[in-house]
Amino acid sequence: MTLRTQLRDESPLGEFGAAAIRREMEKLGEEQIPALRTIGYILERAGARRLPSASTPSAATAGVVLAGCGRKTC
Repeated sequence: MTLRTQLRDESPLGEFGAAAIRREMEKLGEEQIPALRTIGYILERAGARRLPSASTPSAATAGVVLAGCGRKTC
């Protein structure tokens, strides 16, 4: 969780999720890096990861909403 806190405080893009943690571990030359999903599980167990709610639009529907066309492909 220390690496996550460091990323949250210092990341220029504000990324501190599982993918950012994995990338940082690779940059630091860690030899045994957990799978992305494993890092996600660790964050969930620690209460540091919020799952999207049912009211949060998915990436697929967000494009449709932003485009305003009402179809899946515009």
